Amino acid sequence: MKILILGGKTGSGKTDLLKMMRSRGEQTIDLEQLASHKGSAFGLLGMPPQPMQEHFENLLGMEMHLLNETEIVWLENESRGIGKLIIPNTLFERMRLAKVVELEVSHRERMDRILKEYCIFPKESLAEHTRRIERRLGGQHMKAALAFLEEDQMEKWLEIILGYYDKTYAFSNEKRDQSQIHSLSFSWNEVESGLNNIIQSKNKFQAI
Repeated sequence: MKILILGGKTGSGKTDLLKMMRSRGEQTIDLEQLASHKGSAFGLLGMPPQPMQEHFENLLGMEMHLLNETEIVWLENESRGIGKLIIPNTLFERMRLAKVVELEVSHRERMDRILKEYCIFPKESLAEHTRRIERRLGGQHMKAALAFLEEDQMEKWLEIILGYYDKTYAFSNEKRDQSQIHSLSFSWNEVESGLNNIIQSKNKFQAI
């Protein structure tokens, strides 16, 4: 199986792009869909219950069985854990060694996408999930984030949350071989051309 990773900071829209790529005939595996989790402290919101680990691995195995192993398969840049589930070691190790097409999406576009996706949920639910990362946010940031939620200042709340996730993502990427990461500018205002560029990038980057 030849793997390419679709990377990008939180809110870049990687999952949506994988679905679009699949509709164009690209081989993709949507690990977040299989895991019923969007891959963050807020990942359970709006999702069905997660499967058991064994069921997740069976679903993943069935997806992989359908692949043409001579063609590239795209996966999203994920942490080892997706909610309570763990990506099998063999696959995760290959994902970490694979080349990454790293999407560069503007901060404003990422903010807008996240606000649209998550601000449909009650602020009580957002507060509950925000508290789950209190240790990592720190007390002052947590207090400020919850106050912004209470005041319906959603952008200010999100700036705090996104700052944490951007740092976490950057730290994870620093552990990769930097020569394997290839940046690609993408804007949701030009989806078709951007999607074409992503798909065509597989001809430039040799997958492993």
